[in-house]
Amino acid sequence: SGAMIRKLVQELLETMRSDIAFAILPNQKEYNTFLVNERSTSLVIHPETFIHSLIRAIPEESSSLREGYFIVNDSRQNPLYQKLFADPFRFLAVRIASSETSFGWLGLVSFNLREIFRQSELQLLKSVASSTGIALDNSRLYAESLKMAKMERIIRNIFQKYVPAEVVNEILERGERDAI
Repeated sequence: SGAMIRKLVQELLETMRSDIAFAILPNQKEYNTFLVNERSTSLVIHPETFIHSLIRAIPEESSSLREGYFIVNDSRQNPLYQKLFADPFRFLAVRIASSETSFGWLGLVSFNLREIFRQSELQLLKSVASSTGIALDNSRLYAESLKMAKMERIIRNIFQKYVPAEVVNEILERGERDAI
């Protein structure tokens, strides 16, 4: 749910030494979350616009995308990211995905360049993004199963008016093609 993702992003912001934490799910915009820590609110007036710009600027040919993430440890080293924001920053984005579907991005931005994103932070964020992807996929599958059960009840109610229950059961057990 949106509340779960908001809580997750809040936890990331508090524990991962960052100034902005976000979740972007393009097909489920109601879940999009952009949180800025108190000391950085004056730096980024429109965090949502800033984060969307960062995501759009991820180069498609980046080798790290094959592993489901993108990282910039110093925006001054990348001309494209340098243009996006006057102050130097670090940026880490990890794909939220399950085996079947890519849902969006989970990530962090920090204006503290005395640090870098560590391998352990990357692995933790990848693990959280993977778990989030699985939860979103399970939620989608659950909604589909409820829809199918509702459809079966409708079909059963229609047919039982005209056909014995045993025949209806046999039709429904054969599958969708026979039901049609």
